[in-house]
Amino acid sequence: MEEPQSDDALPIAPLARPVRATVRVPGSKSLTNRALLIAALADGRSTLTGALRSDDTRYMAGALRALGIAIDEADDADGARFTVHGRGASSRPPSPTSTSGPPAPRHAFSPPR
Repeated sequence: MEEPQSDDALPIAPLARPVRATVRVPGSKSLTNRALLIAALADGRSTLTGALRSDDTRYMAGALRALGIAIDEADDADGARFTVHGRGASSRPPSPTSTSGPPAPRHAFSPPR
């Protein structure tokens, strides 16, 4: 039994050839945060483009800055751009007494044994 078609129905037909298209997906909070962390652990400068600017990514960038990682932020047509000046995975965070306020406990920055 054939259903009646409405006036706003669109016919669906198979394509004659493969689709060629470019799709830009929005930035991802979790991927941006992971990329920021990996860039901070890398040696040298990393530029993240098409990143998502959100409260969470601002907090991550702020936390990395508190650990001594330089991060520049800008907006462009593709989203946020972060330039991270990584210090390498073997670098240590700044001394707990190098900032104002009470000193952090020695174990606060020590790796587990």
